[in-house]
Amino acid sequence: MKRLPKPIDLGITSVLGMLLGICMSLYENEIHTYLMYWLSIITIFGILGIIGLRGYEQRNEHMYKMMRYVMGLVGIISVFTAIGYVHTDRVITHYFEDRPFYYGADGAYYVQLTSNPQSTVTLDGIMTMVDADVEGMDIDKNGATEHVPAKGSIRIYVPGEPPIHMGDRYVIRGTVKGFTYYEQSGSLSMKTRHINDGLQGNLYQGTIEGPYTVEKTLGTWIADTGYVLGAYLDRVHHWVAQQFEENLDPSIASLGSSLVLGGQYAMLPETMVKLFSETGLIHILSVSGSHIALLFLIISIVLQRVHLRKGVEFSITCALILLYCTIVGWSPPVLRSAMMGLLSGYVVMHGGMYRALHALLLSALCLLLWKPLFAVDISFVLSFGSTLGIIGLYPYVYRLFPPNPISKGVALCISAQVLIFPIELYYFHILSFLSIISNLIVGPLLDIAIIAGLFLSILNLVFTFTLGWSLLGFILKASMSLLFAIRNLGLLWSPPMPLWLVAVWYLGVAYIYWLLALKEPICVAWNRMASIALLVVGMLPLLLSYVKPTVQVVPIAISSGPAFMVCKTGFHKEAYLYIDAKNGDISPRAMKQCVDALHHRGFSRWNGVFVEGYQKGYTHVDTLEHLYSKGQAGKELTLDWLSVQLHTKAGYEIIVTGHRKFHFHPRKEGEKVQEIVYNTKRETNTIYGLTASNQLLHYQERGAMHFIVWNTLHSQFDVEEGVYIVGSDENNVVTL
Repeated sequence: MKRLPKPIDLGITSVLGMLLGICMSLYENEIHTYLMYWLSIITIFGILGIIGLRGYEQRNEHMYKMMRYVMGLVGIISVFTAIGYVHTDRVITHYFEDRPFYYGADGAYYVQLTSNPQSTVTLDGIMTMVDADVEGMDIDKNGATEHVPAKGSIRIYVPGEPPIHMGDRYVIRGTVKGFTYYEQSGSLSMKTRHINDGLQGNLYQGTIEGPYTVEKTLGTWIADTGYVLGAYLDRVHHWVAQQFEENLDPSIASLGSSLVLGGQYAMLPETMVKLFSETGLIHILSVSGSHIALLFLIISIVLQRVHLRKGVEFSITCALILLYCTIVGWSPPVLRSAMMGLLSGYVVMHGGMYRALHALLLSALCLLLWKPLFAVDISFVLSFGSTLGIIGLYPYVYRLFPPNPISKGVALCISAQVLIFPIELYYFHILSFLSIISNLIVGPLLDIAIIAGLFLSILNLVFTFTLGWSLLGFILKASMSLLFAIRNLGLLWSPPMPLWLVAVWYLGVAYIYWLLALKEPICVAWNRMASIALLVVGMLPLLLSYVKPTVQVVPIAISSGPAFMVCKTGFHKEAYLYIDAKNGDISPRAMKQCVDALHHRGFSRWNGVFVEGYQKGYTHVDTLEHLYSKGQAGKELTLDWLSVQLHTKAGYEIIVTGHRKFHFHPRKEGEKVQEIVYNTKRETNTIYGLTASNQLLHYQERGAMHFIVWNTLHSQFDVEEGVYIVGSDENNVVTL
């Protein structure tokens, strides 16, 4: 036996060690998220699994040889755990210690644009979003303008769609503020992504005052040359999108360009994005591994007919793949699939045997060494998790079905979702049975649309193939109709898996893998029964919500004012929403936060919505009431667990009763406050919802020790011991 572990074990233990170190650093730095805990669980399972499996395989070897091999694995894990911990801690510490001095300062910022501008829709209309490096700023000091050096990476929003490009240098006036995070259970957080990318602030509604120049050095010349190339490819990106706008019906033009170019969620109708999300095809609207695989297939078919040498063929393939990836953007799924594809081509060119698992591990290790917080980036997790499931489970899952083409598709969909199922359930809230149907029926149609759209766009350089564009439009409209039909079959919204159930899920996955891949002889009937049992485990959160009656208060993190949902689980499930809209209609993001809270607790609709200060014409409030509520906004309600009364001047008074009580006090007329306080521990066993933070002292004097404070995130709140701010953490569900 060799002294070193096998190459595959080196790859597995290296990645697992990196992940363990990253999780330890995140925990140490108090970045606690469901995704981090999930990653910790599967990493520990992976480490125990690989050590146990290799020990079991060598059980007939001499004890010394077996222990030497196992200790070698432990040594590799330890080394990469240290690397992952130190690297992640350095990234996080550097981000928070090097905070810009110009936070909150109004001035003229000298910036170089480092990303391609993107149009996005905000409450203030269409804006252009772009990342930039700060190179200096002008500030007003004692009536005079002073230029001071400054640095840092910021995100800038400028009104309209000005003709700006990557690499340009502009003086932009505005105020840089820190990012505001709305942490909420079941919602995606951008905090770790901003840390990973080094983005330290936000300049909203900036005013472009004009360009400026800097002294040219070798370093700036190299950087500017790269940016010029990026800006040119961005023009190619916009030209391709323009072909879809000019040749397709406006209702599907943005869909066609999103399929080919990806990432244009802001420009797609909200109903369309919602439809793709609910039917399990949201991944296809952003460039993912399937896009790169399709491109590899097209290039290989074309080049094989030309009969070029393998080296030339590989070089052309590399150039085209890198060109496409640069045009659409280097997201984690694109990086992963491009690295795996290029490794595959390189191995085949040299007459070797390509092993997909080796390529996946190598690409994962490289990306984690580059940016360790990719480990808790949802796109990275979904891309690598689904690919690992296909590589490791598909051949064995297929054995559970009769051998036919449909079984292959079903087995592929199941294999891709098994390893990431708890994360999909937590962030997307759907038991994704419909995704199998949509991937089998609509997925191939959209793959054809991607190939056709790319081909027709290139063909437009020579002439416009009108019939081809008409056929593409028909395919896209047919796909949308099929998705609507599939969605109408019904959706199963489910609460998330608690962490103990996540551990049970992966124990079940490990047991079924042992049955399908390792145990002999194979018993198909028993394997099918075990797989059905695992399916039941996946449905347990939904089943428990009907069996186990609980009363919960779910504060919702929005910026416009107090909002919360109260719900009761059990055989007769009920949910109600309260929103303070005295400051005006809620934003689209706030509406999404409310809907996420609804679906995250396993409900499809509220039984009623109570809106404080409602005015006719509140579009987003009306949308919540009409699409997500069984009844209109109410004024009075009396149930055995919920009492809602509307006071003429003071507003709503809400009392929720479980084993404890939640009492929301009405706001006094004319009182302008930005917080709502929930007292979670008191001798009277009542949780108080207050509308003024100055009442904290009053309740502290009466013996209250712990509070949850709703802060609308417009102002800072001094955190005292025992005070928790809603929106600062994912664990914001209060069970009465």
